[in-house]
Amino acid sequence: MKYTIRDYKSSDKEELVALTIDTIKNVNRSEYTVREVEAWSDYDRINSSFDNLEDKVLFFVCIKDDEISGYIDLKVNGEIDKLFVKKEFVGCGVGGLLYKTLEAKSHELGFKKLNVFSSKTAYSFFRKMGFKEVRENIVNINGLTLNNFFMEKYISSKEIL
Repeated sequence: MKYTIRDYKSSDKEELVALTIDTIKNVNRSEYTVREVEAWSDYDRINSSFDNLEDKVLFFVCIKDDEISGYIDLKVNGEIDKLFVKKEFVGCGVGGLLYKTLEAKSHELGFKKLNVFSSKTAYSFFRKMGFKEVRENIVNINGLTLNNFFMEKYISSKEIL
């Protein structure tokens, strides 16, 4: 399969909102309760998260046959805010390709460390990418508390630990 990585365009928004909701409802549901999935996949919350992108320094989408198969973004503070892969492409290397592209570009931009608040579902993926768990985290989404994990990875040639 040939994938192409490109920068996010504002015209991608609707497709990415739908992809995010569908992924939460169909991929992440294995790790979360029905109520947690419903809170997390709230359309208004997700849609509004694409309105203000001023804190994003990198935002990539992965394309296969003119279809978006996944996306990743990075905040100015080095936090990977979102990484979602369309359910049909989970396990096909899309997440790894997106992450490796983001890591390489982050390093070019001078980032020394990346961090992420990983869902339970993405935890093993980020471990595979070299992230280490710093702590378990609790987040409040639409009145429900969900557990995730704060993880980090040093990407410079000299790790500071």
